[in-house]
Amino acid sequence: AAAGGAAGAAAGAGADDVPLHNEKMAPVLRSLTEHYRNVVRLRQAMESVQEAIDVCDHYRSGDLLLIVWSRKQKTMQGNAPPRAFRVMMSFTRYEHTAKIYRAALPDGTAAGEPRLSHMIRTYRDSALGLDELACAEVYRLQVPALVVGGKASHDALAALYGDVWRERLQEKFHEIEGALHAKHQKVLGKITNPLARVMNIGTAAVMPWRKKTKKRQDFEAIRNQLFRTSNESELLQMTCSEFAIKSSIASLLELEREVRREWAEHCASSGGAAKDLPDPLLDVPFPANERLHTVKPERLREMLLHRKAIVPVELPAFVGAFVKI
Repeated sequence: AAAGGAAGAAAGAGADDVPLHNEKMAPVLRSLTEHYRNVVRLRQAMESVQEAIDVCDHYRSGDLLLIVWSRKQKTMQGNAPPRAFRVMMSFTRYEHTAKIYRAALPDGTAAGEPRLSHMIRTYRDSALGLDELACAEVYRLQVPALVVGGKASHDALAALYGDVWRERLQEKFHEIEGALHAKHQKVLGKITNPLARVMNIGTAAVMPWRKKTKKRQDFEAIRNQLFRTSNESELLQMTCSEFAIKSSIASLLELEREVRREWAEHCASSGGAAKDLPDPLLDVPFPANERLHTVKPERLREMLLHRKAIVPVELPAFVGAFVKI
């Protein structure tokens, strides 16, 4: 900043106007001036990339952003974290999990600029920027892969949505995720992530039996917690990966409700009784006996890969050409 200020002053005065008795300083000032101009050009380029990120439709609500620790270190510019943290991160690939969503537009639709919905010590809603994309991997949940019931379910969904039923299911999921993160900020904003909860992840790493529980997770309760519309105050605690998992579960269950409602309306309009769909129609891709507060980003990715329910989302070309880490 000091160099930039000095160079800026030099740029204003003009390095060629330096008095002769300061001729030894002239090369230094010219160098600082050129450095300042390069900084300005770089800042303008980064602003242009950010503007492109904000308007492109490359990322969808519900996409998972996993921060790769080795890449993040390269962007920290000498701001080294505590040694103990660096040692801990040497055993893992990912440092953080966040959900991407599209901001709500004035007309109520969730199709604005991409943002991050995630947990640090408290809930954070922040811009999706070049810094995050430079050190992250992004994945997209594939909802059609979670449909159970085989051909009977596929035929029913085709009768309801046509041959593009897979695309319709996927699009509905993105819309529900967008609504959750864009329109339920009062609920999400009350969630915290105290250090004691984060420590459960480390404890489970050395005591793996702590990762499972005999009591099955109540997925419906998770959906009700995040999609509730009452003004009742409920203190929730979630780690970053736990938040990503629970918001995915809530959105999948909300999607199932919507599909069942539309199926019943379809059957009624066709003059017949509603035929039964499998229950559940969408299989939640997370084990019900998993202690979600012990899940690391790697484990989250592993569970979805095991179900063949995610695909990587590559960087947009205009970002990939700009970032080399």
